[in-house]
Amino acid sequence: MTSVSFGNRLSAVAVGREPVEGARRALNVAVAALGLVVTAPLMAIIALAIKLSSRGPVFYTQTRVGLDRRAVGEPTRGAAPTAAASRSASTNSAR
Repeated sequence: MTSVSFGNRLSAVAVGREPVEGARRALNVAVAALGLVVTAPLMAIIALAIKLSSRGPVFYTQTRVGLDRRAVGEPTRGAAPTAAASRSASTNSAR
C-alpha cells in the first residue's frame, strides 16, 4: 500500500486500497446512522422531560471567560465599531 503525505497533519492513501477497507467504512457509517436514528427519539423524550420538570432551558449556557477575565466576544481596547455613529448622532442632535 502506498500513501501520500501532505505535511504533518494530512495524509491520504493513493493506491493499493483494499476493498475490505471500503466495506468496513460503509459498515461504520451505516451503524452510526442507525444509532442516531434509534437514539434520536429517546433524546427528544429526555429533552421534553427536562423542559416539563424544570423552569430553565434544556441546554445550560454560560458566559465563557478567558485568561484575562474578559468574556469571549467582549470588545478589546480601542473604539467600539458603533462609537463613530453614536458620536455623529449626538453632535447632530445638539445643533
